[in-house]
Amino acid sequence: MALAAAAEQRAAESLAADVRDAYQDAVDRILAATQNGALLRGEVLARWQDFVGTGEFFRAMEQNIGRLRDRAGAFFRGEPAPAVRVETAIETGLQAVILDEAANAAEDADRRWRSDPAGRQLLGGDDLSGTTDGFAAQAAAEIRAWQVALMELIRTEGQDKRSRARWLSFGINGLGAALMIVVFSMTAGLTGLEVGVAGGTAVVGQRLLEAVFGEDAVRRLAKTAREDLHARCQDLLHAEQERFLSRLASPGTVPPAELSRHAAGLHRLAASA
Repeated sequence: MALAAAAEQRAAESLAADVRDAYQDAVDRILAATQNGALLRGEVLARWQDFVGTGEFFRAMEQNIGRLRDRAGAFFRGEPAPAVRVETAIETGLQAVILDEAANAAEDADRRWRSDPAGRQLLGGDDLSGTTDGFAAQAAAEIRAWQVALMELIRTEGQDKRSRARWLSFGINGLGAALMIVVFSMTAGLTGLEVGVAGGTAVVGQRLLEAVFGEDAVRRLAKTAREDLHARCQDLLHAEQERFLSRLASPGTVPPAELSRHAAGLHRLAASA
């Protein structure tokens, strides 16, 4: 009985490891997408370019970066394309990546379990190869919460800079959009023309933030925002994997470790009789 319980425990641990590996791989792929420039392409890049423009604002930067404070101040007092379009594009793009990788993780975990007799028994006729109901809404809500937290980072950073308060009042959404772009670009693996397009566009956001907060503060803000995003993605995927793991200790069953302890106790009692 003890041997059977030990074997059952090893099987449960193996199945749990399969699930955790599948979902951790998905987390890693999501994080890679936030670092390799993937989110600076397509709609996000188009909306960011719409926001900052490609004419006088860029030329002013290239000709005299020292005038950026005045230029950017005038820019935000004008009527640029709404920064919210950048935020929405980022939300949509990031959500698509998270949903895709969560589905890949579920399919991978389901496949691994079905290749194991114990896993097949636990799954029964249920198909867990897709995401849970409501996961898309949860992912979107988490991304929006991250964006709100990022804006709060900017407000907090600007609290002690009273001389620059007008920047925050006029450009909090613009600065937030710029920081999101920087978060996805500081370790981006851009190549070829993308360096001149996405990379160059991201430089605008970085220089803009540096003009307000300084270079060291921008690095700190980007690092904090990135770590927060990574933690939120990890939590989302960890919650998703629980529908597999919960089957390893479903109600009404005795966990394998407890079976092993009971068996060991019975063995000791038999030996002392």
